[in-house]
Amino acid sequence: MKKLFESLLMANSLAELKITLAILAHAAGSGEGSCAIALWELQSSTCLSPTSVAKGVKEMLARGYITRHLVARNQPAQYQVLWHKLGVGYNGPQKSDKKRRGS
Repeated sequence: MKKLFESLLMANSLAELKITLAILAHAAGSGEGSCAIALWELQSSTCLSPTSVAKGVKEMLARGYITRHLVARNQPAQYQVLWHKLGVGYNGPQKSDKKRRGS
């Protein structure tokens, strides 16, 4: 966990940090390692302008810290934080995590 926080402190901009945290929060809420989230939802959860969100996502994609998968037309993109790129050995929730949560 310490490596995660150290990696987050190395974010090049406030937009990168906020976007990473927003994706992590949405992914944690879904119980998966990734989440479907629209750019307007990132704007809403980070309080960043549309330009800042677009720039932050572009920077994070270029650095390889997140991935974006287009699921279907007119659907939000699926984003995933690449933990290993952040220096963190985490592969998303494990089966034992789901059992503890009562799933």
